[in-house]
Amino acid sequence: CSSRLDVAFVLDVSGSLYSVYALGIEFIRTVIQGLEFRFDRTRAGLVMYSDTASVRFYMDTYGDRSDILEALSIGAVGGRTNTQDALRLVDEQVFQSNRGDRSDVANIVILATDGESN
Repeated sequence: CSSRLDVAFVLDVSGSLYSVYALGIEFIRTVIQGLEFRFDRTRAGLVMYSDTASVRFYMDTYGDRSDILEALSIGAVGGRTNTQDALRLVDEQVFQSNRGDRSDVANIVILATDGESN
């Protein structure tokens, strides 16, 4: 894909269903493999969440696919599934110009969860 995109991946690490968590990681890896990651093309950020959400990396952290894939080497944390906190964090911290978000590029959120939000 040669489009210009700003993609925020939102990953449920609550581990309530570990097999679903593993599928989520694999899905994100597959999407990343299909995108052209360069600062002038696709940028990515990652928010992980369980009880609370945290930013793993911002749009301006990595410009290389291999670095992004390496940053996905994370395990399930356990806890509740606080999806609303994760989406709030994407809006308030990831899709921000001072973190690499571009106003002239589409913002896309890809949410990987077991679907059972608290």
